[in-house]
Amino acid sequence: MIPDPPPSHPARLQAAGLRFAYPGTDFSLHLPELTLAPGQAVLLSGPSGIGKTTLLRLLCGLLRPTSGTLIADATHPLHQLSPALLRAWRLQHTGLIFQDFALLDYLTAAENCLLPARFLGLPHAPGSPLADSLSQLAERLDIAHLLLRPTAHLSQGERQRVAILRSLLTSPNLLFADEPTASLDRKRRDQALAVIDDHLQKSGAALVLVTHDPEVAARYPHHLNLEDLHSQ
Repeated sequence: MIPDPPPSHPARLQAAGLRFAYPGTDFSLHLPELTLAPGQAVLLSGPSGIGKTTLLRLLCGLLRPTSGTLIADATHPLHQLSPALLRAWRLQHTGLIFQDFALLDYLTAAENCLLPARFLGLPHAPGSPLADSLSQLAERLDIAHLLLRPTAHLSQGERQRVAILRSLLTSPNLLFADEPTASLDRKRRDQALAVIDDHLQKSGAALVLVTHDPEVAARYPHHLNLEDLHSQ
């Protein structure tokens, strides 16, 4: 379980007065306030269809709020950045774990994991610190033997662990995870969560998580119930 962060640390993410609506629908979302400190994890909870994935995508900049402010690490006003600058910020500072994994089937597992590093221009040749981190994370997630295999040939659970590795490899400040263990059995799930939690504790990264697994939810004491937001 992730411990509460020291209150004196600056926030990794601050949201205030966020509003969003899908055009042509009656769906709307209002987040009055959220402060996410280094090392902290917040679970987005609520029934299916209430907007958990939508809120997660707002917080990581994949969707732009209709109004409100969203600031990362006290220096990045995400609600004001152009699409190009927002993409650059997301690449440099976030790790994303999608429900559909967002892997390129024609690349190997290792190539998928190293793709963000290539876009960032980070050294990743064999023997580099990044290549060493790739090997270490792959060992911890028990996918070292799969790194040279095209992801099209991997099982759902293997693909999910590759996506988790990719999200952590560049040491992001913020981690956004949408059902990150849904395809894993209990042993692999606990193994993957231990790797994620270790990253939060050692790096000071923060996590926003969506899950329907009650055992996963029980690991994280800070819950944001979207039903409470809709009742406000």
